[in-house]
Amino acid sequence: MTLSALGTLALALICAWLFGGIALRLGGGLVAPGGLVGLSLAGNANGLLVFALGACLWLAGYLHFRLRHGFFKSVLAERAWLVTETVWQRASPSRESRPPR
Repeated sequence: MTLSALGTLALALICAWLFGGIALRLGGGLVAPGGLVGLSLAGNANGLLVFALGACLWLAGYLHFRLRHGFFKSVLAERAWLVTETVWQRASPSRESRPPR
């Protein structure tokens, strides 16, 4: 790789670290309602998939914020993350081998 390619890659990673959470939250905030509108207007089940994708983008944006700052910016995102974490822990076959919290 040339130095310009490495510099471009470094710049892209820095921009993703600095602006990734905002982009994911805004993108998810626009895509999720769009999926619900598509579901209600067209009656097509693809709107549920678009809504789920938007919700995942939104939650990923808040997880990115948590990685950078150490806390959730939204109580709703924190609750959603705790629910998914609880579901994964209950589905884990090795949950009995973990020490209690």
